Amino acid sequence: MPKKTESAAGKKAPATKRVPAKTGTAKKKTASGSAAAPKRAKKPAAAATRAKAKKAAAPVEKIGHGMDLVRRCVAALEEKKARDVEVIRVGESSSVTDYYVLATGTSDPHLRSIRIELEKAIDAVVPEGTVRIQNEPGSGWCVVDAFDVVVHVFAAEQRVRYNLEELYASGEKISLE
Repeated sequence: MPKKTESAAGKKAPATKRVPAKTGTAKKKTASGSAAAPKRAKKPAAAATRAKAKKAAAPVEKIGHGMDLVRRCVAALEEKKARDVEVIRVGESSSVTDYYVLATGTSDPHLRSIRIELEKAIDAVVPEGTVRIQNEPGSGWCVVDAFDVVVHVFAAEQRVRYNLEELYASGEKISLE
């Protein structure tokens, strides 16, 4: 008859010492029997932080493109038949942006198609992905922020309600015709 172990008798068995596996190029077998690639060592935290900071600190000329971006946004708005397009330069009086572009759409699907066309136009100039979009379905208002240019696209009743033309009255209205 085999001996009873201590754990079977109610006493704790001695803990086994675990030895860490070697971190070499040896491949481990997976459950399916195929060889898996070895795990890569993680970057040190400081190196990862530096990489993020370098990516975030893009030079100013890469982030903003001024009037070129305004022209592309206006062209996208006209392409999608947005109404009452206005451009207001507020660079001297605003720390937020240099230009506001205001436009009116006819319905929620129209606002959505305008927003998509704006994203495409801005991505052609600002491929770094620096665009922020605020668009609540059914709100009648969409904001596309590309740093130097902020585009507000409204449904007609929302444009009258918020009257941003009056809010930005200190800025200079620009005609791009």
